[in-house]
Amino acid sequence: MRWTSWLPRRTSLRIGLALGATVAVAVPVAFAAASDRPAGQRTAPVPPSAEAPVATPSPSARPKASPSPVAKPSVTLDMDGWYSWAIIDRATGREYGSTNRGQTRFSESVIKAGLAAEFLRRADASGEEPPAYRMDQLRRMIRDSSDHMADQIWAAIGQEDGSRAIFRNCRMTDAGVFPDMWSQTYVSARDLSRLADCIADGRAAGPRWTPWLLDEMRNLRGIGDFGIGYAVAADARARVAKNGWFLHADHRWQVNCMAVTDGWALAVLTNYPERHGIRYGGSICQKVAERLLPTMALLRG
Repeated sequence: MRWTSWLPRRTSLRIGLALGATVAVAVPVAFAAASDRPAGQRTAPVPPSAEAPVATPSPSARPKASPSPVAKPSVTLDMDGWYSWAIIDRATGREYGSTNRGQTRFSESVIKAGLAAEFLRRADASGEEPPAYRMDQLRRMIRDSSDHMADQIWAAIGQEDGSRAIFRNCRMTDAGVFPDMWSQTYVSARDLSRLADCIADGRAAGPRWTPWLLDEMRNLRGIGDFGIGYAVAADARARVAKNGWFLHADHRWQVNCMAVTDGWALAVLTNYPERHGIRYGGSICQKVAERLLPTMALLRG
């Protein structure tokens, strides 16, 4: 892909609190990219941890599998900023990740995959056929990361109530909502890895629409096409992905990535100073995935 095409969609900044001091770190973590916001949205402070955890039911039972062949993976990167990552062995359900994988940041546009899944799950449960204009909204929200389309879909699922349904269904135990803002959903890296797993196994969107949603996530285009998939380009299944990005008023980028294959689900969150630009976050997502390639090779489904 041509990184030179990566330009922020919106340069207006919103009021926010600093997400952290600028520091150089070498810990197990990960990177992603920004997302534009509808005009008039406020910027919420990022908590050191999630809101009160949402009570969730036990996840769907997985078929018993032999013990994972994976030794506890680790990732060490030198970067100017903060990152976290989490990966799920989809055969066993085992979760691995950085020590800070439970810390929350704003989801940005990654959560659009969850919004689409919840809309489609409800359509499946009701037996209704979504009208053509709704399917077009979903497609543009996923492929092009359209925030305007996300506003429409989020309203259709009941806004915060729809978000909480996603948390329950996909056992996103660190997640929390922020009033009137889908883009500022609080999520952790482990939340997003669980969301990716939940979308891939059909719990999120239901049996009818899951193949359709996965295909849309294989066809990201424009500014939102970056990250994990470029570390594992030989594995076409890794193109099932969604990314998010935004430059906040404190002059720090929040860039997030998630991707899923038959064998694994991976998520990376990043936060770093404005001077590095959006490409820095995308490169961190890719580098985290590259460090995990030996692990991924063992998780082929």
